[in-house]
Amino acid sequence: MAASAMPAEAEEAVRRVFGATRDGDSSPTSADTVRALSALESLACGSVLAKQDNKNGYACCVGDGPCTTIWNAGALAYRCRTCQVNDSSAICPDCFNAGDHEGHDYSLYVSEHGGCCDCGDELSWRREGSCPRHGGPGAAGSAAMEVDDRQEGEGKDRRGSSAGASTAPGFAPEVETDLRCLFDLVIARLLQVVLSNAAACHRRGSSALSARLAFENKDLARELLVWVSAKTEDSQTSRALACDSFLRPPRGGGRVGANLALSGLGALACAGLRKVLDENGGLEEDALSLSREPDKQSILLLLTSLRFLPSSLVDALTTCILRLTYDDRFKRVFTECMVVGYGRVCDVEMLSAVNEESGGHLGGRSMHRNFLTRLTVQLFNCPNTTLELVERNGLLDVVLGFLDDLLWRCCKAGEEVVDVRSAHIAEKVYGRTLGDIQMILEHRTTVVSHVLGRRFDLLEKILSSFSRLQGMNPYVRRTGDHVERENTDWVNGVMLESDMFLNMFDQICHGMGPAVANGVGEVTRNIRLMGARAIAAATRWSEEGSGDPSLAYDRILAGEAVSVNLPLHRVCARVTQFFASAAALGASGLEGEALGQAKMQNLLSFVQENRESLARLVDPLLKAQAFMIQIRLGLWVRNGDEVVKLQRTYNSAMWFWHEISWELDNFLLKCWVSTQKPEEALRTIVSGLGGGFLLGMAAPDEPAMEPEEADGRIRLIEELLGELCKIFLDRTCVYDPRESVRRSLMHWLFATERETHSKLTQMLALSHRNFKGVDEILGEIATYHEPRLQEHGQYQLKPEFWAEFDPHFALYTRADLQSALENAENSKDFTADMPFRGVSTSQGDPLRFLFAALTTRTFHQMTWAALSCCLRRPSGYAEGAVKTALHLIFHCLDQTTRGGLGGGQTEDPYSSLTAAGFSTADLTTSLCHRPGGVQPSILDMVRHIAGEKLEAGECCSDLKFGASKSLRAAASHVLGLLRCAGVAPRPGHDEEAAAAAAAGREEAEKQRKADRQAAVMAAFVAQQQAFLDTITDSDEEMEEGAAGGTVGVAQDEANGQAGPGYDLNCECALCKGEVKDTKSLCWVGHSQVSTFPLRGLGENKTWEAVVSRHKRLESEATGAGDLAAMAMVSCPPCPTSSAFDHGYGVIVKTCGHRLHYGCYMDYHTGLLESAKAGMRYEGMGVLSVADGEFLCPVCRRISNVPIPCSETDVSGKVKRPNIGALSKLTTLCHGTFASFADKFDDRLANGVSSGPNSRNEGLKNEAKLRTNLIHLIGWNASHLEVLLRRPEWVVEVEAARCAARGQLLALRELVRGATQLAGTKSLIESPCVVRVRAVLAALKGNPLVPPTLWGADESEQEQEQEGQGLALPLVREFLEENAPKALLGPPRFGHLALAPFSTLDSENFDLVTRHAPEFGQRGHVASALDPFRLHVESEIFHPGASSEGSGVCLKLSVLQAAAVFVLDTYRSAVSEHLALLRREDIREAEEVSRDAIDAVFQQAEDALRAILAGSGHGGGGLRSRLGDFVAAAVRPYERRAALFRLCAGQGDLDFEDLARGSCLGASEPADILTLLDRESRDFGRVWCPNAIPQAAAICLLQRRVVEVPTVAQVFANLSFSLVRVPPPLSPRPRLIELPPLYQTALVEWLDRKCLRCGKVPKEPALCLVCGALCCCAESCCKDSQTRGECTQHTLVCGSRTGVFLLLRQTGILILSGSHACLYSSPYLDAHGEEDPSLKRGKPLFLDKNRYEALNLLWATGAFDYDSKVLKHSHGGTRRAYSAEFY
Repeated sequence: MAASAMPAEAEEAVRRVFGATRDGDSSPTSADTVRALSALESLACGSVLAKQDNKNGYACCVGDGPCTTIWNAGALAYRCRTCQVNDSSAICPDCFNAGDHEGHDYSLYVSEHGGCCDCGDELSWRREGSCPRHGGPGAAGSAAMEVDDRQEGEGKDRRGSSAGASTAPGFAPEVETDLRCLFDLVIARLLQVVLSNAAACHRRGSSALSARLAFENKDLARELLVWVSAKTEDSQTSRALACDSFLRPPRGGGRVGANLALSGLGALACAGLRKVLDENGGLEEDALSLSREPDKQSILLLLTSLRFLPSSLVDALTTCILRLTYDDRFKRVFTECMVVGYGRVCDVEMLSAVNEESGGHLGGRSMHRNFLTRLTVQLFNCPNTTLELVERNGLLDVVLGFLDDLLWRCCKAGEEVVDVRSAHIAEKVYGRTLGDIQMILEHRTTVVSHVLGRRFDLLEKILSSFSRLQGMNPYVRRTGDHVERENTDWVNGVMLESDMFLNMFDQICHGMGPAVANGVGEVTRNIRLMGARAIAAATRWSEEGSGDPSLAYDRILAGEAVSVNLPLHRVCARVTQFFASAAALGASGLEGEALGQAKMQNLLSFVQENRESLARLVDPLLKAQAFMIQIRLGLWVRNGDEVVKLQRTYNSAMWFWHEISWELDNFLLKCWVSTQKPEEALRTIVSGLGGGFLLGMAAPDEPAMEPEEADGRIRLIEELLGELCKIFLDRTCVYDPRESVRRSLMHWLFATERETHSKLTQMLALSHRNFKGVDEILGEIATYHEPRLQEHGQYQLKPEFWAEFDPHFALYTRADLQSALENAENSKDFTADMPFRGVSTSQGDPLRFLFAALTTRTFHQMTWAALSCCLRRPSGYAEGAVKTALHLIFHCLDQTTRGGLGGGQTEDPYSSLTAAGFSTADLTTSLCHRPGGVQPSILDMVRHIAGEKLEAGECCSDLKFGASKSLRAAASHVLGLLRCAGVAPRPGHDEEAAAAAAAGREEAEKQRKADRQAAVMAAFVAQQQAFLDTITDSDEEMEEGAAGGTVGVAQDEANGQAGPGYDLNCECALCKGEVKDTKSLCWVGHSQVSTFPLRGLGENKTWEAVVSRHKRLESEATGAGDLAAMAMVSCPPCPTSSAFDHGYGVIVKTCGHRLHYGCYMDYHTGLLESAKAGMRYEGMGVLSVADGEFLCPVCRRISNVPIPCSETDVSGKVKRPNIGALSKLTTLCHGTFASFADKFDDRLANGVSSGPNSRNEGLKNEAKLRTNLIHLIGWNASHLEVLLRRPEWVVEVEAARCAARGQLLALRELVRGATQLAGTKSLIESPCVVRVRAVLAALKGNPLVPPTLWGADESEQEQEQEGQGLALPLVREFLEENAPKALLGPPRFGHLALAPFSTLDSENFDLVTRHAPEFGQRGHVASALDPFRLHVESEIFHPGASSEGSGVCLKLSVLQAAAVFVLDTYRSAVSEHLALLRREDIREAEEVSRDAIDAVFQQAEDALRAILAGSGHGGGGLRSRLGDFVAAAVRPYERRAALFRLCAGQGDLDFEDLARGSCLGASEPADILTLLDRESRDFGRVWCPNAIPQAAAICLLQRRVVEVPTVAQVFANLSFSLVRVPPPLSPRPRLIELPPLYQTALVEWLDRKCLRCGKVPKEPALCLVCGALCCCAESCCKDSQTRGECTQHTLVCGSRTGVFLLLRQTGILILSGSHACLYSSPYLDAHGEEDPSLKRGKPLFLDKNRYEALNLLWATGAFDYDSKVLKHSHGGTRRAYSAEFY
C-alpha cells in the first residue's frame, strides 16, 4: 500500500508525529498519535496485530506459553501458597478460576503496585496449579512440556520458554520486514522525545521535578509506549521484533523494508535521534560510562533519563518493559543494564520523587519507585539467573554498595551513626533497595549458599552496613519539671533496623541450614568466622565509653545515654543461635535429650571460641534491659509517652521488632552467662538491673525508708525477678517453630479465654504468623465455637491444656498475666501445682547450663532478701514478687534433684560469704539458714506464706503478710516438694490437722462466694428479662387494655381516670406518670414508606439472573432513565392481587412504649428549637428532626409518629377514639410520604403540599380521616401478611421480631380506631358508605345508583375525591406520574398475544369500567376488583352487614380466581394455536361489545360447570386442578381477612401463633369446590370484572382469526400440560441470592461498569434488593443536590431504605431514611471472621444465619430499631457527612 493511499487526515497525523516539523507546529496530541499509529500499522501489516480485549480487562494469552497478563495497582490477583514457588508469585483471576485449586491455601488480594501473571512459569508457579491454557493439568500435550533439571540449569528462564521461542514464525517475510521498520520508527521516535526532554533539562540546569512538569510531548511518548505494549502482548514474533529494535544501537539508520514510506520515516526518526545525541554529547557519554556494549545503549539511555519522566509516562514504560521481558534475550540484557545502572536508577532523588500532578506537595509518591518495585520482582525471581548476575555481574556488590552509600548520606557530619531524623530515613528511601536485596537473597539454595561459601567479603559489607545503625537514637533521662516534646524519631530507627535485619540478614540466616546441608564451599567455617567478626565488632563498640556492667542501672539514672538499637549485638545473637539449632548439626539422627545435649555442646563450642569477646559485650545489653525496667517503673515520665511506646514495641510479641530486639538480646545474655562463673554472672545481672541492694542486705531492720521509696523497691524487686525468669527459664529462642507456635497460642488463650483466629495470629511472632501448621495446632489445643449472629467464630482452650500454663510466659504484659491468672482461678481444671514444672523442650534443652546460676550463694542471698522485703510491705506487687521467687526456688530444687548442670564456667567453692551470711550453695543449708540467728530463713517465710501456724518463738511470728488463696496454695505445693525431696522437715500431726482444717475453711468460703455470685446473677437475669418484656412483649399490654381487670379499674377510678389498667408500661415515657391522663396516651410509633408487598408478587432473584441482566443492560448501554425500571419488580399475573400489593405505602409500627400526646408535642418542639439554635440534642447524629424524628425515651429507637391508644370501658368495650389524635397520625403519615416524594421529585412534592390539598388542611373532616385510615389499615395488613409468610431460612432476630410485633400492635390500634368511628352521624350517609353499599347491592343484582360511566358526573367525581382523603390521591398521583411502567404491572395484552394483564393498568381499568356499568363509578369498580379492599371497607363502612360482606368478598375472590383459571388456560391453548396460523388467516375486527363479552363469559361458565361436573377430556383431574388453583389463589385474601378480623376483635393477639400461621387458616380445595358448585351460577361480568380484559381480548381474537376454537372446544380436547398450575404462596420477599464464595462476587462485579456513568466504579456497591451496580460516594453520579448514586437508587428501589454490598470493603451499607450505617459483612472466612477490605485475602464464605438475619431486618423495616445498626449509624440533620453522601 502506497503512502499516498492514506487519507489526508491520517497523512497529516503521520507527518506531525513522525515527519519533519514545520514552523508553528504544536505538540502532537494523543488523538494525532493514535491516528498516525493506526495508519502506519495498516500500511505495514493490515489487521494482523489487532487485539481482542478480554471481558475483565485482562489480556490472558491462550497457548502453550506462559500467561502475559499484566495488571496495574488496584487490580485483583491470587496467591496460592500451595502452588507458588516464591512469596511474590501471583496469577490473574482468569487463570486461577481455570485451574484446580480446591483445598489449596490461597488468598485474593488487591495489588498495591501491580504485577504480571505467573501462570505457566514453572520457576514461579507449579505446573499442577497452572490453568490448562498455559500448560497446566488437562492441557493438550502437557506431558511433552516436562523440563528436566539439566535444561533448567543450563539457562531456562522464568517464563518457561527456550531462548529461541521468541523467533517462532508468525508473519509473512514481507510483513515481518515492514513490522521491523515500524518498530524501529516508533522506538526511535520514543527515544528522541525522551532524550530531548532530558537534554533540555540539562541545558537549563533545572530540577527533575521541573523537567517532569515541563514535558511537552508527554502524550506522544505515552501513546507510543501503549502501542508497543499492546502490539507485543499476544504475539511472540512481534515481541521479538520490538525487543530487537530496543537492543539495536540508537545511532543506526533506518532499515530498508518492503514499504518505502516506512523506511523513509524510520530513517528520518533515526536521524532526529542521532541529532539529539550529537548536540547533547553528555547524554551518550553518561550511558557509555556504564557500558559500551551496543545492545545496551538504548536501554541505558532510557534508564538514565528515567528521573525526568512524568509519573504517567513511567507507568506506561513499566508496563511496556514488563511485556518485553517475556523475551529471554531482552530480559537478560535489561537486567544487566539494571545492574550497571543501579546507582542511577535508584538515585535518592528519584526514590524521593513525588507525584508531579499534585504540584509536588500532597500527591504521594510518584511511579518512579513503583517502576523499581514492579520490575525487580520479575527480574530477580529466577534462582539461576540471579546467581549468574551475582557471580558475573556483581549484583550484590552493586546493591550493597548503594545501600552503604545511602546510609552514609543519612549520617551527621563527622559521625558514622545514622541520624534517625534524616529525611531519607523518615521517608524510607532505603525500602526499595532492601526489597531488592530480599528478592536476591530469597534464593537460599543458590545465592545464599554462594555467598556463605565463596563470598565472605559480602558478609563483611553487610556487617559494615549494620555498624552504621549501632547506637542510633540514644536516650538520656530527663529530670525536674521539664517534659520533653513528643516525637516519633524512635519509629524511624526501629523501622530501619527491622527492615535491614528482616530483608537482609534474616535471609542469610534462613539459608545457613540448607547451605550446611549442601556443603557449598567453606560454609561452616565462614559462618563461624562471620560470627566471630560480628562479636568482635560489637565488642569494640561496647568498650567505647562503657563502664561497670553491674552499675548499668545506676548509670542510666545518673544521666548516661542508652540506646536500644543494637543491630551488631543481634547479628551476634542470630549467628550464635544458629549453633544451638538442629540445622547446625546436619543430619545427626539424634532426638530428645541427646539432641539437646549435642546442641548445647555445639553452642558452647562456638561460645568458647569467642569467650573473651563475648565476655566484654554485655554492658549495652544490660543497659537496654535496665532502661526498659525503669520505663515500666515510671522513672522516665519526663521524657514523654513515646518512651512507653518504645518499651511496648520492644517487649511485645504483637510488634514486628520483638523477635529481633528483646528475644535476641535475651539470648545473647544467656550466652554471656556461659562465659562467666555462675556466681559472678548472677551478681552482675542482678546488680546491673538495679538489684544490688538485695545482694548487700544483711537484715531487713536497716534504717527505715520513706514509704514511697520502699514501695518503689518492691516494684523493682518484682520486675527484677521477672527478668531473671526470662533470662534463666525462658526457652523461646531455642524452640522449634511448631513448639513455639503451640506454646504461644496456648498462653494467649490462657489470657483471653476465647479469641478469634485473626487476633491469635496477630499475637504470634512475626516469623510465625505464616506458619502453615497454625490451624492444625488450634484444632489440637482448642475448641472452635461457631459464630453467632453479629459475632465472630472463636477458639477456646481445651481444659486439659491448663496443665501447661506458665505464669512467667515471656511475652505477657502485666495486664495479660493478670487476665490469665483470673481465668486460671475461675477454671475448674486448674490447680495451683500446675505452673510448677521443669523446663523442657521437644528437642532437648541446649541452655541447661543456665541453671547453674540458681544453685549459688548469690541466688539464695537474693531470694532471702526479696522475700524479707516483700513480706514486710504487703501489696499486689509484693505478692507477684513472692510468686516469682517461689518459682525460682522450685526450679533450683528441680535442677538440684536432676543433677548434672554441666556447661559454662565452674563455681569457686572458696568464695567469701554473702552479706546475710550464706556460706554454701547447698539448697538444704541455705533454705534453713537464719541470718544473724534471729532473722527468718527462706523456709520459715515459705511456711508463713503457706499459712502454717508457727510457734511463738519462731522468727516469722511477727509477720502479718496476708497471702491470697492462690499464693498460699502455690507456697504449700513448693513446701510439699521441698519436704518430699528431704530438703525441709516434715510437719507434725497437729500441723497436718491444722492445714486440713484451713483447707476446709477455704473450700467452704469458696462455696459461699460461688452461691452468692449465682444469686446475684439470677437476680440480674430476672431484672434484664423484665426489662426486655417491657420493651418487646406488647401482647400482655393489649390483653390488659382489652380486658381491663378489676385491679386496674379500681386503680383508674382512684386516680380519676377511666380506661384500661394502668400498669408501669402505661406511664408516659417522658413525664413518668406525673400527668394522670390515659385518654391522651399514645404509642411511640414509627412510619416509613415501603414497597414490600409489591416485592411479594415477584420471584426472589437468583445470582445468575442478576449477573446476566446487568451484562445485557451493559451491552445495550442502558441509560440512566431505564435504571428506575430495572429496580422495580415485574409483577406476574395474580388472580386476586390487591391494590395494596402494588406501589408504595406507609408502614406504621410501635416499639411498645407510651407517652402523652401533650408531652410528645412539647418534646418535639424542644428538639426543633435545639436544632434550629445549633445546640446539641439527643440523637443528633442519626435523626432528621425536620422530618419529625425523635428517639424513644426508653429504648432509643427512632420514632416519628404517636399512635393513639384505644380506650375501653369497664365491660371491655372499645370507646370512640380521639379524633384529633387520629388526625395527627394520618397527617404525620401523609407527611412521611410527602417527605419521600420531596426527595424523589421536587415538582411532585411542591404540587401536593400547596393549595387546598395541603397536608395540614382538611383533616378535621372525618370522612377524609376514615379513608386515610382505610388505606393505612389495608396496606399494613397486606404488608404484615406478606411478612408472616414462611421464609426459606428461619432465623430469629430480636430486633426484627420486635418490629413485627410493633407493627401488629399498631395495626390493631388503627383497626380499632377506624371501627369505632362507625357510629358517627356524619359518616352514615358519606360517599364511602354509599360506595360499599352500592357495590354489595350490585353484586346481588340490585344496584343502588344508576349505572354511569366514569367521567359522566362531575359532582360525583368531586364527591368521591373528597371522600378518599389525602393519602390515596397522593399515592395514585405519584404512581401514575412518576413510577416506571414496571411498577404498574406487566405489559398490556396485545391483539394477538393474550399476555397477562394488571388491573392497575389505566387502559384495562377503563375497559372494565365501561363494560361493568352495574357498579357505576370508578371507585366502585376498584372495590369490586379488590376483594380484600371491599372486605375492609364493608367491615368498617358497613358494619351492620359485616358477616354478609365477608361471605360476599370470599365468593368474589373465589369466582375471580376461577375466571382466571378458565380464561388463562384457554389463552395458553390458543397461543399455541396462533403460532401455527398464517397472516392471511387473520381478518380485521370491529369494536368489542358488552354482549360479545357476555358471550365469552357464558362459554367460560359452561366450561367451568363442565369442569365441576368432572366431564370432558380432563375429568376428575381437571376438577382437582381447579380446586388447587383457586384455593392457592385466594389464600392471600383469606390470610389478610383473618388477620384483619383478629385485629378488629376483642381477643388476644399471639404473635408467635401468627408467625407460625396457625391463626391465619385457609380453605381447603374441597371447600372451595363446594362453594363453586353452589355459586357458579353467578359467574359473569359482575362477579368477575377482573376477567373482562381477557374476555375482550378473546372476542377480538375470535373475530380477527378465521379459525379459532371456542372455550368449550378447547376444554373438550385439552392437553393436561396446558392447564394452569396452582400458584404457590410466594415466600417472604428476600434480598437477592448471593454466591457462597465472596471471591466469585468480587471477580464478577469488580470490573463491571456503572450503567449511569458508564465507568468502572472505584467503590462499587451492589444493591441487594434488585441487583443494580452503583457508584458509592463518587462524584460522577451525583445529582444537582449532591446526592450519591446509592441514595438516588434507594429512592426508586426501596423508598429511602436500601441495602448494598460494598464489594471492595466486603461490608454492608445500609441507607434508612436520613441515616446510614456501615454494617457487618455476611461473608466470613473458615474461622468465622470478617475480612474488611480483604486485608487477609482468605476465601470468604456466605454465612446463611447472618444473611438471613439481614433479610429479616430489611423485611420488617427494622433498620431504625436494631441497636447495632443505630450504634454504627451516622447522618441526621446536624451531620455534613450524611446518608445522602453515598
